[in-house]
Amino acid sequence: FPKFPKLKFSLRGIFSDGLTMTPPHTSRSETYFRAPAYKRVDIGLSWQFVGAPSDKKRPTNFLRHFKSIILGFDVFNIANNHMLDRGVKGLERTISVDDSLNVWRCGVAKDVREQSSNYPLILRRNGISVALINFTYGTNSTSRKEYPRVNMMDKNEVRLSIQKARERNADFILALPHWGNEYQLRHSKEQEEWAEWLVKEGVDAIVGAHPHVVQDTTHISGVPVIYSLGNCISNMSATNTRLGLAVELRFIRNGDKTSLDEPVLHFTWCTLPGRLTHTYKTIPIKTWASRKNDWLTKSDYDNMISTLERVCKITSIEYNY
Repeated sequence: FPKFPKLKFSLRGIFSDGLTMTPPHTSRSETYFRAPAYKRVDIGLSWQFVGAPSDKKRPTNFLRHFKSIILGFDVFNIANNHMLDRGVKGLERTISVDDSLNVWRCGVAKDVREQSSNYPLILRRNGISVALINFTYGTNSTSRKEYPRVNMMDKNEVRLSIQKARERNADFILALPHWGNEYQLRHSKEQEEWAEWLVKEGVDAIVGAHPHVVQDTTHISGVPVIYSLGNCISNMSATNTRLGLAVELRFIRNGDKTSLDEPVLHFTWCTLPGRLTHTYKTIPIKTWASRKNDWLTKSDYDNMISTLERVCKITSIEYNY
């Protein structure tokens, strides 16, 4: 990997989680990652495509929309517990659609060769290289060792991936685990033990997903840990499930020295049809917090603010809106 001793480079990536919607709704939603806070991204967004709609066309359309010039997603993280909900054929189709869009993906592999070359997935941009290590605690069916396969929460496999990242001269190693207990605003003991282990193994940041709600954040030996991003697009009705986080990471390389700025947290809110517009819309709260009059249903604005304040209080996340 070339060195640039007299130049300073930076790279931003924003990570958000979760499509959790039933089939009738998956063709009509909008996401607002076009807000000013998201225009500075060099890598783009990393997405956990969660859920298994039975309609074959709608998930494909969603992936095309995410990849489109409007949203500009560059990476799909797809190791999650739903990846085998439609069996091996569903996994094969997911891989096929991703490949047809010419998008990077991590968390699954179609064969041994791909597993060896892309676990970890290493992105190189602006003179900086970032290794992405995506894995899940399990699937909703028996996990499989055969290919195609999903990356599992296996310490031997994750350790090997971290070692490969070092051998391939990655400047930064980012762990993206699918873990934790659903609907719990505080991380579990298992998450904490895994986070401590990942830091000990040498990762530079941890951004987790799965619980459908935002969880607390912390640092372990200086390494930022975002335990759960919550949902980004969702029609779930459970408390706190319409609030999400987008995490902005800025990677810096100055000659032979590298550093990671403190993560910037952007809270998002998924509005339901008839609340803000006619369809689902995911919005950055900071941009919309002063626009209550734009809501078709004013009580949804109140719900957004009360949910944000409740989650911040329980998770101890400081956020000025």
